[in-house]
Amino acid sequence: MSGRQVAGLITFIVASGTLGLYSTSLHFKMIDQVNTKLPTEQQFSALGWHYFKLRRLLVEYRRLYPSGTLDKRLCFLGGIGVSMVVVMAWQLGFPRLGILWLGIAGGFALWLAFRR
Repeated sequence: MSGRQVAGLITFIVASGTLGLYSTSLHFKMIDQVNTKLPTEQQFSALGWHYFKLRRLLVEYRRLYPSGTLDKRLCFLGGIGVSMVVVMAWQLGFPRLGILWLGIAGGFALWLAFRR
């Protein structure tokens, strides 16, 4: 592994950690905002996340805060994350087909999660 690859890997680890912490804080902020306007039995817990729970949170957030920006920020951060993974795979010398698959699968997952 070359020095350039090591530097890229360290940068990727630091950047993805920072990105993950920021998106997690936005996610919890969204949960708090939505929970303040929902009845107790419909509120979201902070644990046990999966695709359908995320979709329900996004639908509720968009319904309760039509001009809110947290959902758009989370989608943007997800796009940056997918882009970082694709660039890192390219830097580490993954096959082009694998890199293409990472980009398409990551973009599709983002589209599924954040579509309106």
